[in-house]
Amino acid sequence: MSDRYTGTLDILKSDIERYPELNEAVQAEFYHEGKLWNNDNWDDDDTVAHFVDSEACYGHFDEVETVCRKLRVPYDGWSAAYFEDSLSRHYRPDLKEDDEFIFNGDDEKTYPDWYLKSLVDDIDTNDPANMPKIGKIFLKFLQGIPEIRSLEEYEGYVHTERKGV
Repeated sequence: MSDRYTGTLDILKSDIERYPELNEAVQAEFYHEGKLWNNDNWDDDDTVAHFVDSEACYGHFDEVETVCRKLRVPYDGWSAAYFEDSLSRHYRPDLKEDDEFIFNGDDEKTYPDWYLKSLVDDIDTNDPANMPKIGKIFLKFLQGIPEIRSLEEYEGYVHTERKGV
């Protein structure tokens, strides 16, 4: 089984220009001898830089994405299917979650089963008397899922750097 899959990464062009560290990471990942090596989806008039790599490690761009999270720069990523389904990743610095929001191929937000189980770790889920309490926990969880705004809505957003990323 290969570890190389098509991946895309969208970042606001203004953020790439604003942050030298991000610009360096983007240059190292997507450019060769000063030229974008895959510009099939590049639009000079778009405010969003759209990068594509058909041979990305698991369809991700770990170094660029890590720099984005460190600098609190929003991004969208997409990875071709390598387990069961393709995944979309969205990082938004103004939301409470520290990492990306993951969506499946049907554009439905997904959470790993271990995370959902952790919501009720301290409750005996085999006791029917606890079902109302478990229901309230999951209802509160579902109501707290934030809306993911488009990257364009972050144009001009003032990012503050997080420490320790």
